[in-house]
Amino acid sequence: MVVRKIFENEAKIRKEEMIKKLVSNLPALRTKLRITQSDLADSIGIGRQTLLAIENKRVRMRWATFLAAVIVFSNNEATKDYMEFLGIHLQAVEKLVHNEILDKKVGASMNFEKIWTDYNSDFDTIRAICPLPVGIIGSKCPKCGSENLTGALITSNADENDPNILCKNCGYWRD
Repeated sequence: MVVRKIFENEAKIRKEEMIKKLVSNLPALRTKLRITQSDLADSIGIGRQTLLAIENKRVRMRWATFLAAVIVFSNNEATKDYMEFLGIHLQAVEKLVHNEILDKKVGASMNFEKIWTDYNSDFDTIRAICPLPVGIIGSKCPKCGSENLTGALITSNADENDPNILCKNCGYWRD
């Protein structure tokens, strides 16, 4: 239990460090992309006033907003290298999210490196967490029967409109 608390604290510190770096560099990243605050806000699912407050450090950036911004900046050639320079790259964020789901949501008693799937796949890491499609809300996990499902971007063809479905109880996912 003590080891788990240490891991959780280290992960929280790492998240806060990455959020702080990103917030400090948002204007420069937007400039590199040649987009306005409104454009970025629309891309990451927040209002322009919220983005302005985040950039002015009047409002703390939420983790979900951070994840959306990382995907925008890391998948664009104009900002990808700058994100790498900052140490905020998809692999680092992906590892934090992956470990958080496996360790916090699934539980430390389960020992597995990959998220479970019913078929062989080269994909075993999470790019992002997103809302469940409306038609899936209330569905049960076929592996454990839990309704604790979330949307996740695991396979390369998954996006916010058609995410993979991930069980936060047992780690099962389906495309």
